[in-house]
Amino acid sequence: VQDLGADVLYLNPIHLAWTNHKYDALDYLQLSPEFGSRDDFRQFADAVHGHGMKLVLDGVFNHMGRNAPAFKQAEADTQSVWRDWFVFGPQFPGGARTWKGVLNLPELNLEHKPVRDHIWAAPDSVVRSYLRDGADGWRLDTAYELGHQHLRALTDAAHAEKPGSLVVGEIVNYPGRWLQSMDAVM
Repeated sequence: VQDLGADVLYLNPIHLAWTNHKYDALDYLQLSPEFGSRDDFRQFADAVHGHGMKLVLDGVFNHMGRNAPAFKQAEADTQSVWRDWFVFGPQFPGGARTWKGVLNLPELNLEHKPVRDHIWAAPDSVVRSYLRDGADGWRLDTAYELGHQHLRALTDAAHAEKPGSLVVGEIVNYPGRWLQSMDAVM
C-alpha cells in the first residue's frame, strides 16, 4: 500500500458485527474475530506508524445491528438499561426506528447521554479508546445523520484525546456547513 504512494491506511468497519460488511455492529469495543483482538490492533497500528503512515477507522455510530445484544435486550425488556439507546414504537416497521427503513439497522438514540458517552464522550468511549490504541482518526459513516451538534462534540472529543487526529464524515449533500462540525467531508 505504501508503495502506491499512500500515507494513510483507511479500514472499513472492523468492529464485531453480524455481517461481512460490518455496518451492523454488535459491539463497537470488540474487533470482529477474523481481524484479531484489541492487542492485535495495537500491534497493527504500531506497524502502520513504523512505516510512517496514519491509520483511520470507519465509525458506524448512527446505527447498530438488530442482532446486537444491547438491542435484543432493549427490544425484549422495556425496563432494560439499553431500552433508551434505541427508539421503539408501533409506528416503526419492525417495532424500532431504523436507518433508511432497513430493519437490520436500528438507529441509536443519540439524544440519550449514555449513548454519546459510550461512543465518544466518556474517557473509555469507542472513539477515544481506539485513538489511544493507535488509530489516528475516524471516517464517520452516515455522518449527516448524527447532526452538527453531535459531530462537533465527537470531533472535539477526538481532538482532546489525540491532538491532530482526523474526523472525516460521509456527507451526501452540500458540504459547506458540515466543515464546521468535522475536519473534512467525503
